[in-house]
Amino acid sequence: MYPHTTDSDNNRAARRACGGSNDRTATMKRVNIQLKDDDHTRAKIIAVLKGVTLNDYLARIVAEAVERDKKVLDRLPK
Repeated sequence: MYPHTTDSDNNRAARRACGGSNDRTATMKRVNIQLKDDDHTRAKIIAVLKGVTLNDYLARIVAEAVERDKKVLDRLPK
């Protein structure tokens, strides 16, 4: 959690990091992922150095990957 913020502040920050809505009615999904110990450690250190939570850091990475690969969704039948 960021210093001097509430949990709801952090949830809103995570939604923004994901490109989601800042509105209180937006929902988020929770996922479990397995990471190699080294990858987890490096990601955590990077997040700390950037002044963000590990959750926000990973959410931003996923949002960027989804944006980059969104053309894959065009392959789905309509």
